[in-house]
Amino acid sequence: MKDIDCLIMAALKTDLAKEKYVLYRLRKDWALIVGEAAARHSQPYRLQHATLFIHTDNPSWSHNFLTMQGKLLAAIGKALPRKNGRRLVSVKVLKMFHGVLEEAPEAKENERPFMPHLDAARRCPCCGVPLIEGETICSACRRKRAEATRQKIHQVLKKTPWISYEDCRHAVECDKMTFTDVKSLLGEWAMGKALDPQAKSVDKAFAVMLTRSLSPEQLSDERIDASSKKKGAVGPMYLHLGNNYIIKNSEIIGIFDIRNKRTNLYRLFLKPQLGTSKSLI
Repeated sequence: MKDIDCLIMAALKTDLAKEKYVLYRLRKDWALIVGEAAARHSQPYRLQHATLFIHTDNPSWSHNFLTMQGKLLAAIGKALPRKNGRRLVSVKVLKMFHGVLEEAPEAKENERPFMPHLDAARRCPCCGVPLIEGETICSACRRKRAEATRQKIHQVLKKTPWISYEDCRHAVECDKMTFTDVKSLLGEWAMGKALDPQAKSVDKAFAVMLTRSLSPEQLSDERIDASSKKKGAVGPMYLHLGNNYIIKNSEIIGIFDIRNKRTNLYRLFLKPQLGTSKSLI
């Protein structure tokens, strides 16, 4: 970027404004950064907290970008504004999504550089600071709201790791990109815990349900731990009892109706065990 870009960056007061300007420049120079062929099938979509979200029009291009992520980050880094050799904005992570590419408007020769305009008559409904033109909420409150949404998605996935985006939307108002990002990060953590030699079966089950979107009824020992799979074992191997409680089918002795107190089974076996055995649910 040119010296004029550094001057504009210095004049921008908020992180949101700086990220918007850098995104504008990246989109404008995208063909120079990645090449004409790649630019026809991709587009920088959003820059947030050093993460650049890139839309591609084909999953194969997403794969290509991921395989060359190191070179792409280096090329983007060279295009970012610097002052005294130090980057004013960083891009450390790339996230690819398959989506529709937008038409990037051509800048007019007499067009003024991107500059934020404070609208003193409009204020943030959360904290009351003046808003930049076009904003409905200030950048600080937007980040807090986004983080609160991510926490809610995280909690939903912890309770029902197999849930889909469509079902999650009934519990949390969110977009697919945020849901996918939270699920991906949680999946990395879960798989790391499941691959630990001392990992419990419930940790392995959680990781598989999360990363493969499988309900407890679809789990099997083969899918969870191939090394400990019994030869010939097929079908569901885990039972979800509700309240985030999962047990192996092989650990179940029987399923009985404790409400029917007239049977010999209840009188001779179940009644004496109620209140004394932790294994009887």
